[in-house]
Amino acid sequence: MFYGNYHDNAADWLQELECFCIERNWDTSKKLQYFGIRKAVCEPAGYWWKGNYKDSDATWAEVKCAFHAIWPQKEHVPTQTNQRATNESRPTIEDEVERKMEKAKLWAESENARAADGAPDVQDQVMSVTQNQERGRRTSPAELESVRGDSSNQR
Repeated sequence: MFYGNYHDNAADWLQELECFCIERNWDTSKKLQYFGIRKAVCEPAGYWWKGNYKDSDATWAEVKCAFHAIWPQKEHVPTQTNQRATNESRPTIEDEVERKMEKAKLWAESENARAADGAPDVQDQVMSVTQNQERGRRTSPAELESVRGDSSNQR
């Protein structure tokens, strides 16, 4: 059954239908009749057929040409290659956590470099907040404020 939706591969469907017709040695009228019943009625392909060819005297070649014009052949790309490229380009959760940890450490080091003597260690506070997030615990507003407040007071 052919629906004519974006996910249907029209060229493959038509090729299978043609092989089926050739195996039975069907003439043009029999091919067209079978072609007409192998599409979903209330879908794009069914509306196209009903509006253009249901009661016409079109040839098999004309119908095939119009069919390919409406539903051109999709480009076939091997799935395994696509999956490998997708996996290589998408960072893993571990990579993302490591990147965020490195970013937090760099920020904390820069804040500590600017901190005056005797100021609380910003890196320890940032690490505490980061560890809470990794464990799925919410960081309390007081903990967040202590990190924000200390870093804003140091500037």
